[in-house]
Amino acid sequence: MCVKIIHPKGNREFNSSEPLEVQMVDAKEVVVNYDPKDPFIDNAEIFVSELDRLCKSGISCNIEISVNANNHLNGIKLERKIENLKNTLDTNEFIKKLTKWHADTDRKLTELSAMCLGERNE
Repeated sequence: MCVKIIHPKGNREFNSSEPLEVQMVDAKEVVVNYDPKDPFIDNAEIFVSELDRLCKSGISCNIEISVNANNHLNGIKLERKIENLKNTLDTNEFIKKLTKWHADTDRKLTELSAMCLGERNE
C-alpha cells in the first residue's frame, strides 16, 4: 500500500513515525494506492488511525484525499473509511468556521450595543 503526500516541491511517502499534521503542511493532495501485495500494507491502518486522531482532536485538514482501491474488497473498505473520516474532517472545519462567525457577530453586536448606550448617555 502506498500513501503519497503530494507537495508543491515533490512527493513524499507517509511516515508512520511522524505525526500526520506535520507531514501535511503545504500539501496539495494525498494519494492512497491500495495493493494487497505491498509489504507496507500496515501503513494503511496507521494512516486511517492518524486521520481518526485528527478528527477527534479537531485539527484542520483541508486537503484532497483520493484512494485507488484497485478493485479489491479491502481497498474498497479502506476507501469508504477514509471517505467517512474526510467527511468528519469537513464537518469539523464547518463547525469551526460557524463558531468563529458567531463569535465575530457577537463581538460586533456588543460593540454596536455599547455605541448605542454611549449615545443615549450623552
